[in-house]
Amino acid sequence: MSLFDFFKKNRHNSAATAKERLQIIVAHQRNQSSQPQFLETMKQEILEVVKKYFA
Repeated sequence: MSLFDFFKKNRHNSAATAKERLQIIVAHQRNQSSQPQFLETMKQEILEVVKKYFA
């Protein structure tokens, strides 16, 4: 295992976690006609993290 593999593995896990969280957000949006405030806040925070690491 090289040093680059170590960092690549962590990035994949972070990406998978972010993807899973975004899927949860989308599922909540589809099930609820009015979106609660905490869900909107969580969505914004996740998008900021994704932008930080993948933009």
